[in-house]
Amino acid sequence: MALKIFGTFLILCAFTVNTPSMAEEPAHLMIDRAYFYCEKDHAMRGGIFGKGPTVSFGPSSSTCRRPEWKRLTHSEFMDQATDKFSINWNKELVWWRTNYSTPGAITKDGSGQKTAK
Repeated sequence: MALKIFGTFLILCAFTVNTPSMAEEPAHLMIDRAYFYCEKDHAMRGGIFGKGPTVSFGPSSSTCRRPEWKRLTHSEFMDQATDKFSINWNKELVWWRTNYSTPGAITKDGSGQKTAK
């Protein structure tokens, strides 16, 4: 009897793990400033993963698999979020309005020129 229950458990586990519709978050480091877009679900995720702040746009339960997430730059993420979801970045935290595309650079005008350290 115990063997039959254990066998059923293993079959259910194998089916659950191999289900192709399981969603996956984009691949990123434990603490990583990264921005992603999944065309399949028109979903966006970005920010500092593992620390915050992060933001998500699109369906709350995306079905995107890890290879379907395309990495974006900070500027691309902001532009696409504005175009696809009508995000007004002026109403968000200053962190989101600051261009961090170049390590060590802080630009508030989006020009990419280093204005402060």
